[in-house]
Amino acid sequence: FLQEVLKALPAPDGSASLPGEDDLPLTEPLRRLVRLHLGSLTPLARQVLEAGAVLGADFAFCLVQHTAGRHAFEAVSALEELSGCGLLDQSGDEYRFHQGLLRRAVLLDLSYWRARLLHERAGRALARLQPGSEADQARHYELAEAYFKAAACRLFLAETARRLGDAESARLQAGR
Repeated sequence: FLQEVLKALPAPDGSASLPGEDDLPLTEPLRRLVRLHLGSLTPLARQVLEAGAVLGADFAFCLVQHTAGRHAFEAVSALEELSGCGLLDQSGDEYRFHQGLLRRAVLLDLSYWRARLLHERAGRALARLQPGSEADQARHYELAEAYFKAAACRLFLAETARRLGDAESARLQAGR
């Protein structure tokens, strides 16, 4: 669906090549088209899609399952639906948004509280499932406005950098 929309857009200079997805404006009419297209998804698939959007352009099965707060079979069903309709591409246990524009539209449509909740869950899922991901955890906690958790991650990173003799990284992390 989005590929067709993107194909229809002329390049700024009139050539056949398109600008990068991140350069395209996500106008309200385009957001309405995306909402219309996503309207046929089951609520479960929509929830998993939102969790995936919060995690990033690509994400692992276990992370999206925990971020969405779903059991494994529910997450599998939702991911099969999303892959089946061409919204996500799968490679092993990794998933990727087929179009970055879709991810941006999903993120923009999240309510303030839903976004905070999903970022909080993403931070917890990373802490539990991906040791050494403190920088990503801190980013999610900051977006969830869980500032004490974010600060704990940043202090851990600063202390680790200090122990490794990287004073510049330690100062940057401690200053955040």
